[in-house]
Amino acid sequence: MSKMPFLPYRNNPTIDKYFMFSVGDLVQQRRRTEPARPIQRLGPNLFAANGIAVLIRYANDKELRHLEQHKYRRCYYLIDDDLKNLDTDDYLPIDYRFRLQHFHDTSLSRILELATDVITPNQRILTRFPDHRHHLLNPSHPHFSEDLSHFDKTDQIRILYSGTRSHYQDLELVSDVLSEIAAANPAVQITTFFGRHAPAALKGKANIVHRKQARWPDYQKVMATERFHLALAPLIEANFNLGRSVNKILDHAAFGAAGCYSSIDPIKSHISDGINGFLVPPCQDKWLERMKDFLKDPKGAKMVAAEGIALARKLADPQQNRAFWTQHLDLG
Repeated sequence: MSKMPFLPYRNNPTIDKYFMFSVGDLVQQRRRTEPARPIQRLGPNLFAANGIAVLIRYANDKELRHLEQHKYRRCYYLIDDDLKNLDTDDYLPIDYRFRLQHFHDTSLSRILELATDVITPNQRILTRFPDHRHHLLNPSHPHFSEDLSHFDKTDQIRILYSGTRSHYQDLELVSDVLSEIAAANPAVQITTFFGRHAPAALKGKANIVHRKQARWPDYQKVMATERFHLALAPLIEANFNLGRSVNKILDHAAFGAAGCYSSIDPIKSHISDGINGFLVPPCQDKWLERMKDFLKDPKGAKMVAAEGIALARKLADPQQNRAFWTQHLDLG
């Protein structure tokens, strides 16, 4: 099998969480062949071992040409978003939706002609690919908070919204709620990663901080070092959201926070309300009520955070994903 030129490719969250966190030590990192690392990286999104290819999320033209020119025994395609109905579903920001639609219209059909198997974290997505072999795989994460001592100090109560711009309408669902909570509770500090894109209702508040969306390596450092009491994942019941993964459970566990989620799939099937997270119907009144309840006893959420971390470890064990790739790449 001929090799494409080696480049020090940057990983993105999808590549790390579904692949590199579990088998990164088996991926060749240098120009020369490394027997202890049987997986070749052939492009930013493309990997191969033992005549089997793995394509993760996207593909550039060079990667597609390589797949077309080489006869792999199998080609696994991993996709973690439901791209159906992008043209009619206005849930996503228009620029983000257009980028996904362009990928859907220009590259996805070529990828599916080459792929033998589709891997996703969500059964709903698998139904979009009836002509391929199916596999379910959760994202993984190597580190979750070991220390919950921040719950013993509630002079400042830290609340996190970690969603990116694709979650703009989800944040808008609770923006008035968060504005009211911040105004009534000076000890509360709310943090987002929306920067200048934050909803108007959340701007100009001294105790609401809007950081710029962090680069993935920087965001990992933030997860490793900063701690929050409560982390929010309000989700509108839109097609795109119903096809998401359990990723927010993992993020919240990394931050050591009790997670608060809209009671929709796929999250609700994993959360026992008040035990390993909080479930809230996707409406403003219910979110306001639940957050007021939390603020009455923030220390009481410590056990919820601990159980959420235990859940994340179960859902996102890198060793489980390593076993998956070892089997499907014939790594023995």
